[in-house]
Amino acid sequence: MLNRLKIMAIAVLTSVAAMYGVNAKEFNVNTVRPNATVDPLLYKTVELLPKYAEKHGIKDLTVNVHDILDATTANESLLTGKLDVVVGGSNGYLPIFAKDPNKVKLLTGWNKFDLWLICVNPKIKTLRDITPETKINVKISGDGNHMLLKTYAAAEFGIDQANRFDNNLVFMPRDQAFQILSSDKGGIDCAIIGSPYQNVLVNSGRAHIVARADNKTVYGFPNVSYTTSKWLEENPELAKAWIEATNAAIEEYTRDPKPIIQTYLEKDHISGITVDEVLQAKKENNDVFITDLKPALAFIKTMLDIKLFPVSYDVIPDSQKVFDSSLIGKK
Repeated sequence: MLNRLKIMAIAVLTSVAAMYGVNAKEFNVNTVRPNATVDPLLYKTVELLPKYAEKHGIKDLTVNVHDILDATTANESLLTGKLDVVVGGSNGYLPIFAKDPNKVKLLTGWNKFDLWLICVNPKIKTLRDITPETKINVKISGDGNHMLLKTYAAAEFGIDQANRFDNNLVFMPRDQAFQILSSDKGGIDCAIIGSPYQNVLVNSGRAHIVARADNKTVYGFPNVSYTTSKWLEENPELAKAWIEATNAAIEEYTRDPKPIIQTYLEKDHISGITVDEVLQAKKENNDVFITDLKPALAFIKTMLDIKLFPVSYDVIPDSQKVFDSSLIGKK
């Protein structure tokens, strides 16, 4: 009799869940603040996600945003289940994918933007002017800036020359490199230093652009959102809601970006820069929010073609790389 009552209770609860949707579901995602290339879209997507989750039968969704500033920690949190989705650079997605392509999938593109190779040395006008004595700064070996430098070298000299400038590298934080490049101290000739530092140095005339994306061989630096295959198997409707919320956030940003930028400035506690200045920097950097995965996949293919990881891009089907293949080359 007791077992029959338990079965009846379970049946009632199941029917209620089916009628009213799944309740008290949690969703965990990271932020990389303060970062104008990522966070404005993130905050708007997070705001819209419960609405799109409810559309897919997931009611009362709780969204938690965690400050995780580096890709290694974000990936560890993803693999241990502390995060459901990671938003960040394609360089963060690559190590998990390369280790086991079955373990992780891309959900959406996020944005792509120009990370320029800038130089303060007036003798360096093109990549071909770089000599063995030229000092090029990136933050750390193997980071996204370093990987992008490899794409510039591969585009100019051929895929077998992607590592051409590895012996030219010096490593220091972006703000420290910025101070040196802004002064007459010397020690750094060139850098991939990112926004807003690259904009300040170029606009002041202190530095000039030596390499930038052409959207043919180099697509700039692509950020993405990605998750584990396990989470996707367990939460396909929430994954769909995430993609729809991201697209809706991009549409809203396209209509009127200023309120979204203002929210970003407030949430990331950024002072000393206006909404218009952020928008101007994003314009200069060709920084656009997109769910199109083509730029990210092109970046990933280059990294695998130069044997940065022992995985062959071409033998892995798109279905193993991405959750929704319609986002590849999406306009």
